[in-house]
Amino acid sequence: MNTSILLKAHSEADVIFAQEIYWGHIKSVASTKDKEGDSYQNTVSHPSFIVLGASVSSRVAVYVNKRWKDAQICVLSHIIQHDDILAVSISPNEGHPLTFLNVYNDCVTNSAVKYLADKVERLGPVITMAGDFNLHHEHWNAGKCRPDANRRDREISELLIETAHDLDMLLINDPMGKPTWRSNNTSLAPQVLDLVWVNNSLSEHSALWIDMAGRQSDHAILKWGINTKVEPPEPSVRIKPDSIQMAQYLNDLHDGLKEINNLYRDVNTRGTLKAMCEDVESMFWETWEQHASIPDIRTKSKTWWVKENTTAAKSLKETRTQLATMQAELKEVKEILRKYDSGIPDPALDAHGGRDFLADTIPEYRNEIKALRRQEKSALYELRKSVRASKKKHFNKIIVETPHNTAHFIWKLVPWTQPRKQSAFSALKDAYGNIASTAEDRARVFKDAYHPPPKPTDPECLADMKESPTRGWKPLTVFEVKEALAKTNNESAPGPDRITWGVIKNLFRIDGFPFHDKGELRPNLNEPEDLPPDQHTLAIITRMFNLCIKFGVWPEMFKRAITVVIPKPGKDDYTKAKAFRPIVLLNCLGKLCEKVLANRMQFDAQKFGLVHPCQYGGTMAHSTTDAGINL
Repeated sequence: MNTSILLKAHSEADVIFAQEIYWGHIKSVASTKDKEGDSYQNTVSHPSFIVLGASVSSRVAVYVNKRWKDAQICVLSHIIQHDDILAVSISPNEGHPLTFLNVYNDCVTNSAVKYLADKVERLGPVITMAGDFNLHHEHWNAGKCRPDANRRDREISELLIETAHDLDMLLINDPMGKPTWRSNNTSLAPQVLDLVWVNNSLSEHSALWIDMAGRQSDHAILKWGINTKVEPPEPSVRIKPDSIQMAQYLNDLHDGLKEINNLYRDVNTRGTLKAMCEDVESMFWETWEQHASIPDIRTKSKTWWVKENTTAAKSLKETRTQLATMQAELKEVKEILRKYDSGIPDPALDAHGGRDFLADTIPEYRNEIKALRRQEKSALYELRKSVRASKKKHFNKIIVETPHNTAHFIWKLVPWTQPRKQSAFSALKDAYGNIASTAEDRARVFKDAYHPPPKPTDPECLADMKESPTRGWKPLTVFEVKEALAKTNNESAPGPDRITWGVIKNLFRIDGFPFHDKGELRPNLNEPEDLPPDQHTLAIITRMFNLCIKFGVWPEMFKRAITVVIPKPGKDDYTKAKAFRPIVLLNCLGKLCEKVLANRMQFDAQKFGLVHPCQYGGTMAHSTTDAGINL
């Protein structure tokens, strides 16, 4: 059966095992060598699933529904290294990992079954094992197995049964039930070749459903359920940009900051400042939880889909429903007349007004059906027209909103033409080769890799440095804060408090500060005239920064961060921590304060000569060109 049809028909499944998978040309991608583009080779994908294990040499793949994407998904390649066996582990936030085995056993070599028997001690608990085993045995093929095939496969079949027993697994195929394979050669009897094994502790409520009808493949679709009592992680909540909820969220943040600022008019101690910052952090969290919700993302959800498309699709669906109803009624009328003309009495004839009346309705039905078909064609045209327009508008908006004044403009759009990104799902190992099986183990491995013990330093080198005279520190100004904020990227991910650069800019816009949508400042940097100087959001944030500097306090809210570990592209071995890159997401308010301080310190360093004249790295208004000229 075509894999794309299978994925579409069973898009709500948690896990799908695919066998004898397609691997070949998917699309042409941009190339520097060929105008027609390079051929991108891969297997079939689906927007609802993550595909695992597919390669040019493999005959098996596993599709995991994306509702499990926040769980730890891992291909156990450190245990199973066989092209036709794929072991996948899904570790929910709570509970033990769930291990799945997708097996294709070649009937000539039987290498998959033999390999499994050798690795059974390393596998650990497996909740289900399934696939095309290509073996004949009365244990699963009672009454249908040919004697010669039974004798030929007996030894390897019993090895499979013994391996499953060692894994504490039970076969849920019914020996007297439906076959799973039917040859195109009608002289060959249907057989049971596809087997499903389930962990013995979970097999009691596991029922197997076999669909052999109307399939393009000679193998049946096997469907079974396992009650693991494990639910997928809850999807993340969010607030849709440019929505009513976002406007209400921004207004509540704006009012909350003003209220806290009025509450802490007099901040004379470090403790009072810490309390003020804690209240700001709590207000951020409470406001987010009040307005954020779980998005209604479905299989066919598209970022470019708009209400006009929904209206057009609904109109097409209604027209097709009317057409189907008319066709069914016409078919019923013809059947009644056929029975009457054949001499078969039908009580429905009188109820419909007699034969002549029914015969006269046939042309009316046909005319109505023709009209509905024209209406269907028109509705389909309108839907396609609406979809094309919404797609064009969506992607043009992305192009327009991408800053054109940077050298990176074209490179931000190039990924549209590139192959889809492949995620790394290998089991992580520590420095000693041990598998990091839990979230705590993985955190420890990354911590050891990216935060090794500091190397010893010699502070005596600072003794010969000449000290500069002490200078006064002037308070930060709203202009410095605005200038630092104007250079930030609206697409940057937020920290734990969910406050993005775009949210901060929109808070300033509420007070009338003129930020461009691209994050650039207009020439007019004057403060709004309709608010007292100390009541607008920018002044409140600037005051908080100055208080932090005055009392020497770096608030806890500025220290909190989320570390996201992403795989480096093109690495051969993703079992090593060094194949990943940690991205630290700090709260944007703390980063804004850091930017303002860094700009101030850079200015002082240049003005008062605090850095060596030949120090070009990490200093403003210097580049590699300056270093080259100096050489």
